[in-house]
Amino acid sequence: MGGAREVPPFARLYNQAFHTDPETAYERLRADGRVAWVEIEPGVRAVLVLDYDLILVISRDAGATWTRRTSQWSAWSAGLIRPDSETAAMVAQRPNMLFAEDFEHSRLRAPFDTALRRVGMRELRARVEQAAMDLIGRFAEHGRAELVGEYAVVLPLMAMSWLFGLDAVDRWRLPDIMRRIWDADGDAARAADDLVRLMDGTVRRHSRGHARGPLTAGLLASSGTLRHEEIVATLVLTVGAGSQPAADLIANTVHLLLTDSQAREALRTAELTVEGAVHRTLWARPPIAHYPPVVARRDVTIDGVTILRGTLVLLGLGPAGQRIHQDHGRPLHNRAYPAFGVGEHRCPADQHALAIAQTAVTTLVRELPDLRLAVPAEQVVWRRSPFARALDRLDVEFTPRSPVSYPAQEGSPTWQQSPGRFPFGPTSTAPSPRGSGGWARLFGSRSRGTSRRGR
Repeated sequence: MGGAREVPPFARLYNQAFHTDPETAYERLRADGRVAWVEIEPGVRAVLVLDYDLILVISRDAGATWTRRTSQWSAWSAGLIRPDSETAAMVAQRPNMLFAEDFEHSRLRAPFDTALRRVGMRELRARVEQAAMDLIGRFAEHGRAELVGEYAVVLPLMAMSWLFGLDAVDRWRLPDIMRRIWDADGDAARAADDLVRLMDGTVRRHSRGHARGPLTAGLLASSGTLRHEEIVATLVLTVGAGSQPAADLIANTVHLLLTDSQAREALRTAELTVEGAVHRTLWARPPIAHYPPVVARRDVTIDGVTILRGTLVLLGLGPAGQRIHQDHGRPLHNRAYPAFGVGEHRCPADQHALAIAQTAVTTLVRELPDLRLAVPAEQVVWRRSPFARALDRLDVEFTPRSPVSYPAQEGSPTWQQSPGRFPFGPTSTAPSPRGSGGWARLFGSRSRGTSRRGR
């Protein structure tokens, strides 16, 4: 019944053994059917959905069996979840579109969709390329770099600075705030508050006509649909839910090109484009692997697995897409992958994430054509997140070269106009992906449900 029996080591999603070879672990989990019991931290179990068609059924459920309201997860009232854990950060229910349902979801989502349509994709790509050239210029002369911290993590934040319309000071503050949050140390709570204040000030400047970020301006033009604090919360959600997956997609795609000889040769001969490599990564190694979460509203049995009311269920977008990719018999390069979610909660900014990742990888391999791993492939370490497929770091080498200046567009942020001005240098202090406890503080705990402290 339920999850009474202990899960095997390969089903512990926080375990390094799992992240060393998740594909084999998925095959073993599938031996019992389309769902399997897993552990997301020691002593905390959940059900992982491994089948694409079943994910579709759950995502389209009208609320009779499944809910996005994760405050109903029984583990909160049982006191099993540490407030500073990655589980708390990722699963805690918050008042935003990710966890909203029915009319409330539509009310929050529609203005965001409209605002995204105001973003010029050509300008977004141009600005990402400018920022990428700036970052490459910081380590090009050294002949080596750690691409997660010095490139992949930083670049989406630079793009978001423009999308949000941050002023010259806040463009510098955002990466530092995110670093403090990701470090999850004693300063994380204050950093989370600083991020909310930064976004609050940004929205107020836009309201007075003193800023012109396309995303923020679009949200404010929603004809009163969203309150001021809801716009602030939407921007916080955007940077929280969007920056790290985009960074992981960039790093995972570069890793694919450096470790898969067939993909690398296909890219060299133009049989494979960078765009195709990004799509292949989203099939075989998507950054969001075991997410989003839902909770069972009632007892249900699937393939002999009894899922009791109040059980947390993770939609395995990673294993579902990987299985389709594997069964196809050859690499897939199309966009039919489930990596951005399915149904009404599908990621609204998927095209923007693709534009950022594709431009980032294209610029990198163009400027550093002899890029190679600086360590043996088997020594590359994956982050032990129960929700993501993400590299801890990616050390590379290449032929040292002099930085090439890139002409900035009129009105570009100062970090695009002045080489060497962005606050992350070759020995990067960029946000580390290891910590996550700060996210629990960032998104707040009022909606988390009942935990050991009686929420």
